[in-house]
Amino acid sequence: MPRLFVGLELSEEVREGLSELRSEVGEIRSARWITTHNLHLTLKFLGHVPDEIVQPLSESIAAAVHGRGSFSFTLGNAGAFPSARRASIIWYGLSSGSERVKNLAGAVEAAATRYGYPAESRPYHPHITIARIANVQDVTTSLDSIDGRLRGVEIEVKQVSLFESRLQRTGAEYSVKERFPV
Repeated sequence: MPRLFVGLELSEEVREGLSELRSEVGEIRSARWITTHNLHLTLKFLGHVPDEIVQPLSESIAAAVHGRGSFSFTLGNAGAFPSARRASIIWYGLSSGSERVKNLAGAVEAAATRYGYPAESRPYHPHITIARIANVQDVTTSLDSIDGRLRGVEIEVKQVSLFESRLQRTGAEYSVKERFPV
């Protein structure tokens, strides 16, 4: 069973820019930085999907996003979940276009629930995860050093991608299985 999620691909230039922030952050104990080629914006994590459901689920997602029209969003500020003082994830958020991204995520969520994938209990917050932290810690100073550094960088959305996540000893490796035009 493949482990899948739906997301938005980022250009090489944007991924490189996000990766370069790592050198400006300084040392964060137990941080695992997302490799440059894996950076993306997740719309819906599906998890393990039975082989016989992959195709009909893909078709459902394609239909849900089709005709919504291309659009752009821009990067904004750095942040952390659940908070900068108790961080387990460091992310980069959006300064514009988040409503369009939320609507796209909602369409993907609706398509997935038809196949038994539960709706998220928390509100969707569009962001790009750049690091995961194993031991929760205060990253306020680190976030201050990168906050807004990429503000205004524009990302055009013309498609939604179905990614496969393969867990390796060195971490997860993501590959695009399918692309669906918006």
